Amino acid sequence: MDDFDLSTLIPWVLERIVNYEYEVSRDSKGQIESVDLDPFYGEAKKRFEVIEAKLLAGMSTEYRAAFLPLKEGYTQETLTVAMAKLFPSGGPRVAERFAERLAGATWEELVRWLDYIYTAAWEGEGEWEGMGPRLARAREGFGNFSDAAVEKLIQSSQPESLRMYIEKKYARDLIKLFPKFVDRADLDLRRLLKANLEPPNPVKRLLNEAVRCYIYGQFLGSLCVCRAAIEAGIEDRLRTEGWGVDVENINTKEGKLFKLIELAGEKRLLDHDGKKWAHDVRTLCRDAIHGVRLPSEAECRSAFCRTRGVLEFLYSSHSDPNPNS
Repeated sequence: MDDFDLSTLIPWVLERIVNYEYEVSRDSKGQIESVDLDPFYGEAKKRFEVIEAKLLAGMSTEYRAAFLPLKEGYTQETLTVAMAKLFPSGGPRVAERFAERLAGATWEELVRWLDYIYTAAWEGEGEWEGMGPRLARAREGFGNFSDAAVEKLIQSSQPESLRMYIEKKYARDLIKLFPKFVDRADLDLRRLLKANLEPPNPVKRLLNEAVRCYIYGQFLGSLCVCRAAIEAGIEDRLRTEGWGVDVENINTKEGKLFKLIELAGEKRLLDHDGKKWAHDVRTLCRDAIHGVRLPSEAECRSAFCRTRGVLEFLYSSHSDPNPNS
């Protein structure tokens, strides 16, 4: 077997796919039978027929209707008209300037130039972030009115393009983050949590959500779900052991989780370390939620590991709940 692992191979393959460096074989029904990576790595995307196919596939019917006739020949006037339709936001002056620059260009030169412009404007990354990745990213938070106007334009003229930009954005995120996902799962989940008691489904689900948030790098989300998992676990164990009345008598205005942790300590459901870890997670999450201070990645990692330790102690007779031991 080759001396590389899947955490190296998978991002490499995804990068080839995102860059169109592959060939697809389909059956008579149009279903994919096989995908072969182009043997000429780095060269496939430079081939004219690949560029032409990609460019035309990303165009709306209207844009293709404006551009394709140039393949059969054009005058300066028809070239200017085509540029005006392809770049409507630039106005007549931009269309005229583009047409002057492209005067006498061959079909291949036109295709390569337009592909370069579209790629830079819509797919650029990093310092030269294009509109496509920008819109995909903006959907995760707040966008401005300019972004909304561009999004509306794309949805009306090139609806399939926005989906493509979103696909590429998250594919590239996966390429960069996949090895980190694997490392976190490998290093921070070193062993199974041993439970002699069966946790209820809500506690299982909260722990699972916390783990997945942490592995996928959503550290604040993981911290919040860790807090919820500790609260659910402590309350479940207190009620199961017959202290439901004590739980009902907790004054939630004074901080329910704080009281639950203290009560669990009194009833010996948590030892000294377990109480401290639970309070550490509670405090860190409280400060983050109320905007006092956002925790670092390292602090979130510690909270995650301590949450696993608290839950293991609650649902087992394990004397050393340290998740990193």
